[in-house]
Amino acid sequence: MSLIVASAHKHNITVGICGELANHPDATSILVGLGIDELSVSPSVLLEIKQMILNINYKESFDYVNDIIKIDKLFSNMM
Repeated sequence: MSLIVASAHKHNITVGICGELANHPDATSILVGLGIDELSVSPSVLLEIKQMILNINYKESFDYVNDIIKIDKLFSNMM
């Protein structure tokens, strides 16, 4: 997903997520850290997701996602 976001942003294309993943509050920080520009969420979780986004530390989210990507690459190289 990070490669898609990077490529889209390189060409000034916004990236959006809709569906169950966008609706999941636990995924919000990760999606923001990936650089996702738009989340399409259900009305039932809109206020919760909006509040989470307003309170996110973007640098921490970005660093967290990059740490996950590094760990994934490490494990991929071990197999």
